[in-house]
Amino acid sequence: MADFTLQLLGSPQLELDSKVILFRDDKRFCLLSYLAYKADWVSREHLANLFWSDTDNSSARKNLRHLIQRTRALDWLSGFETELEHVRWLVPTDVKLFRKALEESAWDQALLAYHGVFLGGFQADEVPEFADWLELERESLKDQWHNASLNQARVLQENGVQLEALRMLENLMKIDPLDEIALELLMRIAAQAGQNDLALRSFGGFTNRLQTELNLPPPTNLEQLAQNIRRHEVPTTAVATLPKPVETRVLTKAIPIIATTFVGRELVLAELTNLLERHESRLISLVGTGGVGKTRIALQIALEQQVLQEVGFVNLVPLSTPSAIPPAIAESLGLNFQGKESTQNQLAKHIAQRRMLLVIDNFEHLLEGKSYVTQLLSECPRLTVLTTSREPLGLHGEQTVPVEGFSVPERTDLTPAEIPSLEAVQLFVSHARRVRPDFELTENNFFHVLEICQLVDGLPLGIELAAVWVRALPVWEIAFEITQSLDILSSRSQDLAERHRSVRAAFEHSWKLLTIEEQQALRRLSVFRGGFTREAVRHVTRMPLAVLGSLIDKSLLNLNTAGRYRRHRLLHQYMQEKLAENANEDKDAHTSHGQYYFRVLQKGLEGIRGPHSRAALEELELEFENIRVAWSWAIQDQKLALIKSETEALMRFFDARGRYAEAIDMLGEAIKNLTGNTPEEQATLGTLLIYQSKFFERCGQLELAEQRVSRGLSLLEPSSEHETMIWGWGNLGTIADLKGDHEQAMHYRELALGQARALANERLIAVCLGWVAISEEYRGNVAKANQSYREAIRLFKQLGNRIGTLFNLNGLATSMYEADNLNEARTLWLEALELAQTSGELSQIPEIMANLGNCYCQLNQLELALTYTRQSLELEKNKSTQTPAPQVELLITLAKISLAQTQITQAKMYLHEALEIAWNAQEMSLVMAALLPWEELLVSDDLALKNRLSSVLNKHLATRTVSRDQANQKLEARAAIRAHSTFSLELEALIQQLQAT
Repeated sequence: MADFTLQLLGSPQLELDSKVILFRDDKRFCLLSYLAYKADWVSREHLANLFWSDTDNSSARKNLRHLIQRTRALDWLSGFETELEHVRWLVPTDVKLFRKALEESAWDQALLAYHGVFLGGFQADEVPEFADWLELERESLKDQWHNASLNQARVLQENGVQLEALRMLENLMKIDPLDEIALELLMRIAAQAGQNDLALRSFGGFTNRLQTELNLPPPTNLEQLAQNIRRHEVPTTAVATLPKPVETRVLTKAIPIIATTFVGRELVLAELTNLLERHESRLISLVGTGGVGKTRIALQIALEQQVLQEVGFVNLVPLSTPSAIPPAIAESLGLNFQGKESTQNQLAKHIAQRRMLLVIDNFEHLLEGKSYVTQLLSECPRLTVLTTSREPLGLHGEQTVPVEGFSVPERTDLTPAEIPSLEAVQLFVSHARRVRPDFELTENNFFHVLEICQLVDGLPLGIELAAVWVRALPVWEIAFEITQSLDILSSRSQDLAERHRSVRAAFEHSWKLLTIEEQQALRRLSVFRGGFTREAVRHVTRMPLAVLGSLIDKSLLNLNTAGRYRRHRLLHQYMQEKLAENANEDKDAHTSHGQYYFRVLQKGLEGIRGPHSRAALEELELEFENIRVAWSWAIQDQKLALIKSETEALMRFFDARGRYAEAIDMLGEAIKNLTGNTPEEQATLGTLLIYQSKFFERCGQLELAEQRVSRGLSLLEPSSEHETMIWGWGNLGTIADLKGDHEQAMHYRELALGQARALANERLIAVCLGWVAISEEYRGNVAKANQSYREAIRLFKQLGNRIGTLFNLNGLATSMYEADNLNEARTLWLEALELAQTSGELSQIPEIMANLGNCYCQLNQLELALTYTRQSLELEKNKSTQTPAPQVELLITLAKISLAQTQITQAKMYLHEALEIAWNAQEMSLVMAALLPWEELLVSDDLALKNRLSSVLNKHLATRTVSRDQANQKLEARAAIRAHSTFSLELEALIQQLQAT
């Protein structure tokens, strides 16, 4: 690839083997251009964020993998290299030639290399982060070309080629008629060449445009130069204000040397670099909580900037008064001022016109001294100040850059291969190896390392302090100790600042800087879990808005784009300890919190019953960690009325989300704390048992479900808890159906319907009608079943109850399907699916999709059948509580679809997986169901195998009658079973196991 140069300046293109390859404005060429421009390894994490900044990390990484595959497919591409976490494309580019010429002050060569705007024609509208980067680089390269043009004009003038210099400067003025620097140089060279008319005409055009477009007078220096030229006072120097080459004197001794490797933070560094290059703000503040890595980032940017400008670094930690700031800055720069004039004034005069970056670290405890920064910035026009602080300085023009802990995704969002690439994990490994050089990430520890990073919420200080414990503890034990106390997150290293020797010390430092009001607010906020809203804060803490804003400014609270507040997990742990020190305040805060979130539950139940069920369920999902805390408070304080009144809300939420095991545990927590000795306890305990029974039934534990609901009903019988009893009878009906006793099921459901009619409650009547329809269907009364379904649907729609509507639509569709009314069944299921997706009733989506898959299969629309069935199977496999039956049935359906598409091998794979799941679950009815389709797949004559399979299917007690009959009809109709060798052996082994059971 050394025989060509990739053109990135102007229209991007590559000439290869006499063929010109034009780069198009799509992501493949954007990726290649970016890699060629960087000319080094680039992390996949950075590329994923660059091209898919508005997508979650897991999806962005997946998209990047696809993009790399598509890019590799370009038939002319060579030299494209990938590693596990990095990518590069090293090719010669005109940008490299341009920059090399600039470094060598070869201005003419630089101008020859510059063919036009960087990546001309690229818009990248669909990739906003890349588009922003492109705009920045275009401006930077254009500025470099502009300076090269000015310097080349000066060189031409010095070599006596003045006319050529003037033509170059006139071209610059055409590009930017308000270019003051080019105009000044043009006027001076023109005057020296005796072309005063050109100089004054150019000045006049500039002045008119400046007045017309900006209503501004010409700069004083240009006005004075024009007057001199009018008086024929020829300038003796060619250029007075031409930008000088970058100054190389650097105050490196002012920058502390860090012994540890800098890890990650690419996006923050890129943002800081852009701000410094574009000079958008001359005061930049890195703001974040203690231990988040502000100082380390500031040091890194200082080291990178010292090759471009003078850099100073001053640490304010040792200072106790604001007046000590100017002397500390002077000392850090190696200056020793004398005389009566103040240090601040002498410092300003010393910096004056220097191009300098001054880093002022740890400003939070001396904010009264920010006036010194204001003075320096006003008197030193080429100075930029970068501060680190736990809160902004609050000065006009300040650019705040928030610094947070490393992003640590949930374990479920990651593959094992992605964990080592996380910045938080890399930092842990880096520091662990300082105390144990042989430390490695392995399959046995990487999830524990990830857990540690999650427990400290990505806080770099927490990660570093946890990592040093690998010298004494396995990583799983470090994680456990963090959950018990903050005290493990400490170090005895004497080279660390006192406030960084433990997480507790870092938080104590912040605590001491707070007002009494702020301290009280933080203590009360510790009752919250996860995120919380402004309304919740107002009800629970009663803090003034000003205090809330102050806590955000001090990086002790964060407000996300969804309008929810959160704080660092370790800080929360620390504040809980502070609240526990005051028993009365602790009790009051938990009471306010519990009462508020029980109101949230009540509001959620009302929403679930109405047309806005999805929004209600999503709000409960967001607030659930706080609801869990409120639930525990109510149990501990024996708030029986609250528990009883809101148990249905919990039941409806857990059922809609398919979180059955979690529901059993949470309701069980309350049940075990109740004895039922008083009427109030009896009513509460009965309610809990009835709703818990529903989830035992959902998990297939019918005996436990029946015990719970029967006991619950007996406890409620003396009371007037009619609605809860209706739910109990409904549960008994479902259990009876699952046991095959459909008459008993009908009895319970008619009992429930009669009570609902007595209450004249249309919502409960609709619920019970749906149950009765199921029983009628089981008893063979299809017309009555359909009538009940339709009446229930009518009532639910009338009430605006989406969830009730979709359940009955699903039931009616099933009835239509079994009656071979396939088109109507499909229409009903599609309506039910839309309702499930818009109502938030996620638990029903897999079942409805499975039904649609079967329906489309019967309609011979195999691609749609395949799509819905696969989606249903994926959802079933992702459930928190998995049951084998749906997965086996879906795999059998996929096998049937594959058979219909004559994809025999694929069908066998589906059936093999179905058999494996059924056998591992030791559910023989599922095993039989998975065996039935095998006879259609066996492809060689094997009568012995046929007989054994037939015998097993006919005689095994777990096989349902309908399955046995179907098996007989199919097996006896065939003269032989055709068996594939590999699958035949596996099937024969399985049959032998079955015969032995």
